[in-house]
Amino acid sequence: MITYQEENWTDVVEEMKPIFKIQWEEVGLNATSRKGISLNPQWETYKILESKNMLHVATVRKDKKLIGHYTSVIAPHLHSKDILVAQNDFLYVSKEHRKGLIGYKLIKFAVEKLKTKVHIILLNMNVQHAFLPLTNKLGFKLTDYNVMLEAVSYTHLRAHETSLHLVCRLLLE
Repeated sequence: MITYQEENWTDVVEEMKPIFKIQWEEVGLNATSRKGISLNPQWETYKILESKNMLHVATVRKDKKLIGHYTSVIAPHLHSKDILVAQNDFLYVSKEHRKGLIGYKLIKFAVEKLKTKVHIILLNMNVQHAFLPLTNKLGFKLTDYNVMLEAVSYTHLRAHETSLHLVCRLLLE
């Protein structure tokens, strides 16, 4: 039986970790740039976001097994602090469950739940795996284009997080 539900990040993160790796290889920055960027999530940041009610997780399960999720970060809009915006961080359905309406129903479920919490819902997707007709059917409008420029080789850029701030520095060979 297929079920759709909202779940707490901390309750499902261990089940999601294998999915993250699969998704990263398929549609993440590593797949986009082919530069060997490693998956290294900021797990602590996700916990902080959840503790501040700024993380929304909708999941789809088949016979209680996690087969996909739609995870969004919720925050006030930077230009209008009274407007709450949800922007998806991860959206994934396992390959063997992509036929039929499972992905559509997951997005529809997540959007219906988010509509009760935010003013604007933004949905990102990889250009090589775009599903614009599906989003149009759900009422989304194409409003922006995002482009990516790799300014520095990721193998040379390191981020070091301290308790005070995040320091980025360029490593010389």
